[in-house]
Amino acid sequence: RVKGQVVGYTFGYPISDEVFCVYCEIADKGIKGLPTFLFSTFCQDLAVQKFSYINVMDSFGLDNVAKTKNHFSPAKYLAAYNVTVI
Repeated sequence: RVKGQVVGYTFGYPISDEVFCVYCEIADKGIKGLPTFLFSTFCQDLAVQKFSYINVMDSFGLDNVAKTKNHFSPAKYLAAYNVTVI
């Protein structure tokens, strides 16, 4: 919150006892550095620290998102796939 207004949030769920998945993170794009601050603060939460890994999904083909995610020195990269029913 900034001045009482919600400017960002993280939504996710545990996949297993070792992995937590960040499904989405929403941040006010007018506040520089907010996504990085949200993720960093989220990772420091005691409820999340019990997980060995945090899956942050893919970068949606956006270079700025990929750059930000790489800033956190990922432990590993896994392939992401899109499935379409035709």
